[in-house]
Amino acid sequence: MPGGYPPLEPGAPSPVDLQIDMDSLAINRWWGIPLFGLLARVFVVLPHIIVLSLVWAAVALTWLVLWIPILALGRYRNGRSTSTDSSCSTPLELART
Repeated sequence: MPGGYPPLEPGAPSPVDLQIDMDSLAINRWWGIPLFGLLARVFVVLPHIIVLSLVWAAVALTWLVLWIPILALGRYRNGRSTSTDSSCSTPLELART
């Protein structure tokens, strides 16, 4: 690294100068009203909860659909769709499917 390492002590000069306007970070006063703020937050998070519940239902249904053949056959299917699949490497694997 040309020029060596930058100084690590507090107050050392730095090439980065970051300025933040703290007034722009103020929380909207409506969020501070106890009941209104709570209801507004619930209203904002409601679509997220709906989407997550739909994703959870899809995953649970997938698990159930995949669990039934495992329960009936007593083994996990290896994923090959037909016995003539060319991705099998040995005749023994072809005989198993």
